Amino acid sequence: MQMGGGVPAIADWESDRPLHSLGSRWAGTAWHLTPIAKSPSASPMLYISSKPWPASGSGAKPFSKVLILGHVDVVPMATYGIEGEPTGVIRGRGVSDMKGPVAALMHLLKSLNPANLDLAMLVVTDEEIGGIDGAKFAFADAEGPHISCDMCLCPDGGDNFKLVTHEKGVFRIELTASGKSAHSAYPWNGDNAVLTLIDEIGRVGSIQHDGKPVFDNVGPQWHSTCVPTIIQGGQVINQVPGSASAKIDMRFTETWTLDTLKTVVFGALASSPNASKIRAEVVFEQPMLLCPPELPCMIATKKVMEDHVHHDVEYSRGHGTSDGHWADFPVVMFKPIGGGLHQDDEWVDFPSILTFYDICADVIKLFA
Repeated sequence: MQMGGGVPAIADWESDRPLHSLGSRWAGTAWHLTPIAKSPSASPMLYISSKPWPASGSGAKPFSKVLILGHVDVVPMATYGIEGEPTGVIRGRGVSDMKGPVAALMHLLKSLNPANLDLAMLVVTDEEIGGIDGAKFAFADAEGPHISCDMCLCPDGGDNFKLVTHEKGVFRIELTASGKSAHSAYPWNGDNAVLTLIDEIGRVGSIQHDGKPVFDNVGPQWHSTCVPTIIQGGQVINQVPGSASAKIDMRFTETWTLDTLKTVVFGALASSPNASKIRAEVVFEQPMLLCPPELPCMIATKKVMEDHVHHDVEYSRGHGTSDGHWADFPVVMFKPIGGGLHQDDEWVDFPSILTFYDICADVIKLFA
């Protein structure tokens, strides 16, 4: 196993059990394995490639015709475990999102001869918390390795064999309101920061642009949304709070870019009567994922999928996000049949994983 030239080493590869377990399964194969990390303490990645990692100082960047992108981290749950039979539905955390598809793709890679392919797989461990140390570093950071490809397969969207053409972008801010503490029996002696914060949360959620609401949280239609998710304020029940804060999660469609949405949101806050008492900071931002149906890789993948599932494959627009947003190359997304993502009853149809395996094998034959 080698370390990518110019890429920070993982502090303790042996102790990172999920990735070390994956890496050990490739012993004796002709595939090239490269552990990657943004820093010794950052979430680690594993790059599996049909070619060696570029030599340090060569100026070359890791490239493959086809890149498979997967994550093996999961969101927390009370108890972990897998139940079910390989003839039907399997239930458990990560079976759909996305250890099931990752396991199928790793099995597929091991069955292939790397000498005949231009193929790689990047396995990351921080997708569920935004991918900052993982895919963003690998693809987009100036100090990162700039891994790239002609097309990427990322089974992190498009449940039930749908092809994803759009995923919403993400813009998250933290609002901090300042006021003046006082005894709650004498509220006129204070300035309640919680009330100021409530006003500004409402202001952001009700922003209008060109006479139309920017956000709409009602129903699953394709529009931008704005959701306050964390609110903190006050220390004791008999005191007017002198400070309060809230985090707001905004998801935006192609109507907006990150820059235009930021301009509108920060403009509304700057023009507020409470502007002197409110501070807004960006917590996280991620561009949209766009993969138009007319791309050659999308056209070919759709045909392969239809040959295997024996029905017309639908295009899908995702309200959620994935590591594919960090890429500047086409990201083709579809998944086996499953559901319950981030819920206690997450499930995947095991026979559909076998179909997914066959589809990916045929797509790789076409493009790698």
